[in-house]
Amino acid sequence: MSLVKTFEFATTEEAWAQLNKYFLLKEEEIINRGGVRYGSKLVSHNLFLKIRRAYINPEFNYGLMFGYKIQKWSKLISNYVDLNYLDLVKSEVLSREAKKNNEYTVSFIFDNAHATGHGCLINLTFIRRPKRLDPIIQLTLRSSEITKRLIFDFLLAQRMAEYVFGPDQAVSVEVFLPNAYTTSEGIVMMENYFSVDKLLKKLAKKNGGLKPFQEKTRKILDYFKTVEPHKITYKVHLRSVRQLQKIDGIPISNTPPLLVKNLSIIK
Repeated sequence: MSLVKTFEFATTEEAWAQLNKYFLLKEEEIINRGGVRYGSKLVSHNLFLKIRRAYINPEFNYGLMFGYKIQKWSKLISNYVDLNYLDLVKSEVLSREAKKNNEYTVSFIFDNAHATGHGCLINLTFIRRPKRLDPIIQLTLRSSEITKRLIFDFLLAQRMAEYVFGPDQAVSVEVFLPNAYTTSEGIVMMENYFSVDKLLKKLAKKNGGLKPFQEKTRKILDYFKTVEPHKITYKVHLRSVRQLQKIDGIPISNTPPLLVKNLSIIK
């Protein structure tokens, strides 16, 4: 049986980055805890994240990282967030705040309007606890792809907290991931955030080689950086290729910037 593994991070952005490093560096630990490999996919179970602040750099660029366009953000909101329902939750939370309640839990249950999210987001609970200065948001997911999707879900939770508590209210975050995964073809996109190549080379030198997922990732990274894009027929893999291959430092996808500071849940 896989026991819960707990992490603690300063911000949601750090949590996302370090969780991806965990998958790259700790393959053996993940497997020993009951995780599994399916070809190029690595799965870890029962992760609990304690995050001191919901924060992603306002200049974080989803366009540069993943080739995402504004439609990706709009679709996330329209699929999962019923804004009328969120207003009801906000009203309940503000009522508790006005009464100076020092302990409450009010949950927002995510919608799955288009079924395109496969019900991965379950709920976001707004929490006050005694002796805690700031409120807490607790995010529960059915399953999470940690490289390309988790950082998007984190921003959605942050924006919902800002909508409910106000933009100046700091909130801490708790996240339960019963099923967290990535793939070699996906995690190579972290190369646009930190050097996956250097990380794996250093690990191989230290350990005298790499584990299967690590070795697969190293080979995929090398291949995606050099392959002629027209030879890639799988759309998800082509996205990685187009973000990794660059001309004058700019991904060949040439996707317009999609910055955190420009993304809101209110149109």
